[in-house]
Amino acid sequence: SPSLADSVLIIVDVQDKLLRLLNNFDKTLRNLKLVTKAFYQLKLPIVATEHNPQVFGDTEKELRTMLLNPPLVKFTFSCFGIDEFSQMLQYLKRKNLIITGYEAHICVLQTTVDALKNGYKVFAVTDAIGAVNDVERRVAFKRYSKEGAILTTTESILYELVKDSKTDEFKSVLHIIKELRA
Repeated sequence: SPSLADSVLIIVDVQDKLLRLLNNFDKTLRNLKLVTKAFYQLKLPIVATEHNPQVFGDTEKELRTMLLNPPLVKFTFSCFGIDEFSQMLQYLKRKNLIITGYEAHICVLQTTVDALKNGYKVFAVTDAIGAVNDVERRVAFKRYSKEGAILTTTESILYELVKDSKTDEFKSVLHIIKELRA
């Protein structure tokens, strides 16, 4: 079970030009922003990547404001294809990767598989992971499960991280949980 002390949010390739190609992106983007806002408010680490930004553009601007470090630029589909990504995770010393982003069946899938191979525990936030269509998403999620990732949702992972309704952490993300249900 993930905890506040051992989790890092991974945001894979949430870029302006890529968003326009995706099916139903507004819902996944909304959830992605809410989980990011929660990590930001709880002062938990967030690592973001951009795939070939010359082609796909910058990270979506509201997300960008919540990043302490600029997104890591990559050309490989897996985030583990760039040394900076692995180095950042080694520096953070956290074993639970809370994965969000695009696309479910390409960059998020390959990152998930590599994370598991590298000994990380992966929590795939299914309602904050998008793809060009629902078939690609569904098949990708089956693959994540088969590989050993844990499928979750935005609301579920937030409750799991804070664990207790009496904590300050829960109180600080309660408005985000209410936004999810709006």
